[in-house]
Amino acid sequence: SFSPSDGPSFSVKLTAVDGLVPRGGGGPAVIHPAFDLTLRAHNGQRVKTCRENVTITVLYGNVVLGWARVPDFCVDEWASMEMSAEVSNADVVLTDDLRRRLDSEVLTGALELDVETRMWFPECHPRFWE
Repeated sequence: SFSPSDGPSFSVKLTAVDGLVPRGGGGPAVIHPAFDLTLRAHNGQRVKTCRENVTITVLYGNVVLGWARVPDFCVDEWASMEMSAEVSNADVVLTDDLRRRLDSEVLTGALELDVETRMWFPECHPRFWE
């Protein structure tokens, strides 16, 4: 639950994953990952809050599996919002060790991905939280 003094909070939920299995045989392991995500923002303050230049990056270890830019958004005071985002990458080349580890984690249901979000206050937008 949020108190009146809460500033904005943000969360990302991974809703679908595709393309983590390499296609074809021989040669380097190349995957074409795609992810569906839901970005949620809650504004627990008395002023509207906005963010711009929002990017979402999905990583496996230190390998970027996909990224996307999300449209700039605002959340009214005492409000919440959700938006969908598609994150992908055309080609990700995996080392043999990384491919084996990824395959094993996908098969056992133990796959852990990191999701990083970066967002900025718009220029001329108040940077204080009440």
